[in-house]
Amino acid sequence: MLFKYGYIILYAITVSFGIYHFKKYNHNLYLKLWLYFLIYSFFNEAISRYIIEIYKVRTIVLNNTWFIVNSFFYLIFYLFKINESIKKKLVLSLISSFIVCNGIMFFYKDYFNEYFVYSWIIGQLFVVIAIMIYFMELLSSDAILNIKYSLFFWISIGVFIFNIGILPVFVIGELIDWQGIFRYIILGANIIMSLSFITGFIVSKKEYNN
Repeated sequence: MLFKYGYIILYAITVSFGIYHFKKYNHNLYLKLWLYFLIYSFFNEAISRYIIEIYKVRTIVLNNTWFIVNSFFYLIFYLFKINESIKKKLVLSLISSFIVCNGIMFFYKDYFNEYFVYSWIIGQLFVVIAIMIYFMELLSSDAILNIKYSLFFWISIGVFIFNIGILPVFVIGELIDWQGIFRYIILGANIIMSLSFITGFIVSKKEYNN
């Protein structure tokens, strides 16, 4: 029950907080798009669970699409949040590399019948790098003084911690059985990320969500 519906519940709670505090960030296009991405993720998880429960088939296409959209979205998200030209070019190179990697994956994997796990691993590694670039820029700006009021900061903390915890699990999971403690680590990482998002919705202030 926990693993069947836990992720759907987490998304539902997080999205509910996001909608309730929408006025704090509705002036920022990328934060609005991020909320829409969370809503998409919720429906993707709910539809996947419905298909699995009712039709007893795997939802590989939905999962592969989410893998790609997730990584691509966050890379674009940070591309437009980072201001320095050199750092922007670095993130652009990550996006280009991710597109090339996925293009190669389509030649070696069956998109409809095989999970694009390596695409997910590479994409999320690139996202971690993009977040680190964002943090570096943040440390050298005045925005650091009021960082706790920024929803961008709490999003970054959540996604960063999630990926640092989850990437080794995905790598190891390709080599051994996914069952056991690894499932709990994945769920735990999702809970921490959701709590970070919810904290951001609660404590952030509109004037710092630019």
